[in-house]
Amino acid sequence: MKKKYISIMAVTMSMAVLVSGCGCGRKKAVTPTNEPETTNYTDFVSDMPQGTGEDLDASGNPISTDDAGSQTPEVTVEPKVEGTSIYYGNDNDDNMQCDVVSGDEVTPEFLVNQLIKHGVLAKNTKVNSIKENTTKSGKELVVDFSDKFQEKLFTLGNTEELLMMSSVVNTFIQAYQANSMKITVNGNTVESGHCIYDGKMQFYQMDENANEEQMVEGISEALGL
Repeated sequence: MKKKYISIMAVTMSMAVLVSGCGCGRKKAVTPTNEPETTNYTDFVSDMPQGTGEDLDASGNPISTDDAGSQTPEVTVEPKVEGTSIYYGNDNDDNMQCDVVSGDEVTPEFLVNQLIKHGVLAKNTKVNSIKENTTKSGKELVVDFSDKFQEKLFTLGNTEELLMMSSVVNTFIQAYQANSMKITVNGNTVESGHCIYDGKMQFYQMDENANEEQMVEGISEALGL
């Protein structure tokens, strides 16, 4: 019985080997298809490099994402300076400087008093009138001063005179947010021993690193001389 059982097992194993060999020797038929291959989107995304968690704009500033998913660059807003800028010459009268003063209301009288305190205008200088005209180039101020304004001009040298005129122009233009300014004295054109100020004068962008010659050239251009 034992020998017969072994023979049956041997026959069974031989048939299994034959069947297996037949299967390996034949290729499985493949039905051709014209459908394009598709890529699993989930697998594609998972293979993409991941970000650092903070995106930057073209200038290198961080970008925040709002609830809607849109990206908005973060902008730093500079704080506004509270007060009124008063311009005047330094102790050597070779450059211009600025002092910010507080005041409840900006008026011509307030500006003149501050310019007197800073040594720009003579005592008892008054503003006879002030007008704001709208031109193609923007707002223009027309300020008429009392005769004390011109009297001081005649006591100054060329550089000191330019500093006085530009200090007044800068102070009034910035206080009234104007584009240009014209000055008269008792309704007449302002004249001195050096210049005639009969045109529109503009804001002089002071440069603390400029020497006296550069300052004189820059102020002269701003005053239209």
